[in-house]
Amino acid sequence: MQRVVMSSKRVVIVSSHSLFREGLKRALADVTDLDIVDQVDSFQQAEALARTQEVDVVIIDQAENENDQLSHNEAAARLLSLPGIQVITVSLDTGDMWIYRQERVIEASPADLVAALVD
Repeated sequence: MQRVVMSSKRVVIVSSHSLFREGLKRALADVTDLDIVDQVDSFQQAEALARTQEVDVVIIDQAENENDQLSHNEAAARLLSLPGIQVITVSLDTGDMWIYRQERVIEASPADLVAALVD
C-alpha cells in the first residue's frame, strides 16, 4: 500500500498591525499542518506573494484597510480569483473573534481558527 503524505497549508498573514501579525503567527506556530510563509502589511504584498510563491491560505485582519488602496472586498475577490487560494478574514471586535470564510461568519475561538485553516 502506498503512503500518502499530506503537505502543510502555506499561509500568509495580512495586517498593518505588527502585534496582530506576530500574535497570530505565534498562536499558529504549534499547528503541524501549517507553514507561515510570510507576514505582510498590505493586500498588494499578499497578492504579489500569492502570485509568485505557493500559497494556500491568506488570513486578513478585518481592520486592514488603513494603509491600503484596495477595499477589503476588492482585495479578497482578487485573492480568491487566484487558483487554489482560500481567504479567511479574522475580526477581533469587542473582544470576540469572528472568522469570515467565503461569506460564512463563525463566532470563533483560537481552536476554531485552526479548524478553519486545516479544514
